[in-house]
Order: sequence, then C-alpha cells, then structure tokens
Amino acid sequence: MSEHLVTVLSQTRPGVTHQVDLASGTCSCEGFAFRGRCRHVALARAMRERGEDVQAEMPAERSREE
Repeated sequence: MSEHLVTVLSQTRPGVTHQVDLASGTCSCEGFAFRGRCRHVALARAMRERGEDVQAEMPAERSREE
C-alpha cells in the first residue's frame, strides 16, 4: 500500500473502514461521495502532520461534517 493511502475506522459504524488518499484528499466514505469533503481526510492529514500513526483508530473528536 502506498504511504499516502491509509485506512481509517468509522466513528459511527463499528467495524467499517474508509480508505483515505492523503495525496489527492479523497475518501471512500459516503459523506465524501455526497459532499466532496469529510472528517476522515482532515483528521488523517492532521495526524500525519503530528507524526502520529494514521493507520490507527481515529481520535474521538466529533465533527458536523459527517
């Protein structure tokens, strides 16, 4: 897997994962397909910038975007 492709866990649907492409800023979630943006991309980018393991479970932050 490319280092810019990461898998993140859904916060609202246990056991569901989403594929985030950090290079293009896209996500496989329904919210991104509908709105063209989502919290997964923003959080994955923020985690990468902080040097955190993006492949881990996403933080418990909630957003109005999804």
